[in-house]
Amino acid sequence: MSEEKQAAGLVSEKNSSPHETKFQFENKDLFRELCGVADAGIAALEDMLRVRLIPRGHAFVIQADDEERLRFAREFFANVSTQFQGRTPEEFDTRYLYRRMKEQ
Repeated sequence: MSEEKQAAGLVSEKNSSPHETKFQFENKDLFRELCGVADAGIAALEDMLRVRLIPRGHAFVIQADDEERLRFAREFFANVSTQFQGRTPEEFDTRYLYRRMKEQ
C-alpha cells in the first residue's frame, strides 16, 4: 500500500471485528430513542453488549469479536423491538432485559 494513498485516506484499515451483521428496526422512533441525543445511548449499548454499533438509517451494523456476542446482540435488539413497541424504553429497561436474557 502506498504511503500517498494511506495519507490521503483512500485506503481503509482492515476491520478488526471479524463478525458483522445488521439489525433493521421497524419502529423508527424506538431506534432513535435507543441511539439517544447525539447518539449518546449507543456507547451505553456497546458497553453492555460488548459489541461495536454503527447506526445506518434505522439499523445498527453490529460488529463483534466472536459469533456468540453477535448472535446475542441481534437477539437483544429483536427482544427490545418486541417488548417496547408501544413505549419508550429507559436505560433501566434495557439493562433489565439484558440481565434477564443473560440468566437464560
